[in-house]
Amino acid sequence: MSAKATDKVIVITGASRGIGLEWTKQASLDPNTFVVAVVRNLSTANLLEPLVAGGHVAVVEADMMRPETFAQASENISAVTGGRVDVLINNAGGWFGAGATSSKDMSKSTPDEWSDAYKLNTVGPVFFTKALLPLLEKSAVKQVVNISSFLGNTGFHEATDGGFGYISYSVAKGALNFATLKYHLQLKDQGYTFITLNPGYVATDLTHTQEQKAPLTVEASVSRCKSFVDRLTVVESGGNYSLDGSKEPLVY
Repeated sequence: MSAKATDKVIVITGASRGIGLEWTKQASLDPNTFVVAVVRNLSTANLLEPLVAGGHVAVVEADMMRPETFAQASENISAVTGGRVDVLINNAGGWFGAGATSSKDMSKSTPDEWSDAYKLNTVGPVFFTKALLPLLEKSAVKQVVNISSFLGNTGFHEATDGGFGYISYSVAKGALNFATLKYHLQLKDQGYTFITLNPGYVATDLTHTQEQKAPLTVEASVSRCKSFVDRLTVVESGGNYSLDGSKEPLVY
């Protein structure tokens, strides 16, 4: 399955479940949109099979913890999109160790946990974007949306006396916000739009067992985020946004 020359081409990472899967579902409803769903393991991406059968989705493998897989993924994406990507949504992310808990105690975390959190949530999006820049360059749209978190916003933590905890995850998402700004400053004169987008506190398989029940469904969160991204322009480039396009640090 390949994109038509007239299609809007969207690449979504972390697309096998949760927010990424819902982005893929909602984006593929548009008959003029072609979605490349990027997953870590093709053999376990069975929830995408009905969407692929619909004719507007292709699945490509890449491991966001292994940047060495990105060059091949870019080639595979190019093969099904005619060498062009209009919108990249860097959604893949996750937490590790004490960074997956509400503990505010820095001493409970480990160097390995911090390294893994940074590699997945910051290094992965930065270098996957780099791998896809030649495909984005061929687009008139050139949009990169990095899915961040209110936990990566310093204002939220200051206002809540440390936030919810999730220390290493929060710091990695904060670094992603900064990296997004650096990309914006580098490429703003070439027509690119780079933003970070906080989807809110969403009920997924990562959050449903946490101490506080997440108030947003994935359907509601993605619908609101997608509405903003669909009207996104270069004017918003460089900013950190929540849901409907409000400036951070709005939480929900």
